[in-house]
Amino acid sequence: MFVAVRCQPEGSVEETTDLASLGPWLAEAQDRLWVDVASPGVEEMEAVGRSFGFHPLTIEDCLHGGQRPKVEDYDGYLFLVLHAIPQQLEDPCVIEELEELYVFVTPRALVTVHQRENESVSRLRDRIRKEPARLAQPPGFLLHMLGDGVADQYFPFLDRVEDEIDDLEARVVSSGNPEILDRLFTVKRSLIHLRKSLGPLREVFNALSRRDYPLLDPKVALYMRDVYDHLARASEIVDACRDLVATTIEAYLMATSNRLNDIVRQLTIIATIFLPLTAVTGFFGMNFEHIPWNSPLAFILTTLFILAIPVVMLRWFHRWGWLEREPSFITKREANKGPGQRGSA
Repeated sequence: MFVAVRCQPEGSVEETTDLASLGPWLAEAQDRLWVDVASPGVEEMEAVGRSFGFHPLTIEDCLHGGQRPKVEDYDGYLFLVLHAIPQQLEDPCVIEELEELYVFVTPRALVTVHQRENESVSRLRDRIRKEPARLAQPPGFLLHMLGDGVADQYFPFLDRVEDEIDDLEARVVSSGNPEILDRLFTVKRSLIHLRKSLGPLREVFNALSRRDYPLLDPKVALYMRDVYDHLARASEIVDACRDLVATTIEAYLMATSNRLNDIVRQLTIIATIFLPLTAVTGFFGMNFEHIPWNSPLAFILTTLFILAIPVVMLRWFHRWGWLEREPSFITKREANKGPGQRGSA
């Protein structure tokens, strides 16, 4: 889908979905344009490239995808690849891949290309429709609005991830369900995807903020620094979430180990109790002539002795502390915190 919006010198704004109108609009030297191409076909993308004189390699990047965030300086324009949070997620806390957004910045126009509907592009479109005067600014300012929207998309997702990790951490204590561990690793993979994209994306806006590109208005550099700061904060949150996931996985493994130790201890106690019982019953079960099986009193005394053995052993186990359950990893960690820390955890 092709959409173009132009702002004429007198301030009037016009919008079209006709690709054939792009050539005449570009012929007007004073007009400023924003062109958005969603889910482009080969012919449509090549036509846009010919109209602006874009290099075939950049057109190929837009069509084939699989690009890391970057900024490249071509003759007469900048080409950027940005990674954004997908607008539609099957799982609100899981990202399999990020949405690639391709941006061309020329002295008079901003061109955006994307395969699926993108929230940051939609926000830019709405702002231009509400405030047409923004289109009269140099394209670098539109790039800032777009980049700011991309950066802001990360925070709602990271908030959901933090809540999910907190919930999983609470469930680790009360349940040993293996699904918790699977979920933790799924969230960890999403955080790895984000970290791989946020690093290069942050460097893109760091480069734009250093005034290394004459094509951009020097005043735009400060705005690019603001986007860089947002992305740096998002990157710090991702690192904190990864550390929290690692700690929660450790807590899960420790809790599972404690449960296994409890089970082994209980089975050991049961086996230990039955060991003397087996010895007594085995002794009196031998087929020797002088064992007093014909005496009712001996039978009663033997039975009472057998019943007394587990009672005495359980009292001994209790006195030695063998029947007490070991505190879990989470309980130990909470106990090590001060009173003020425990309430705020």
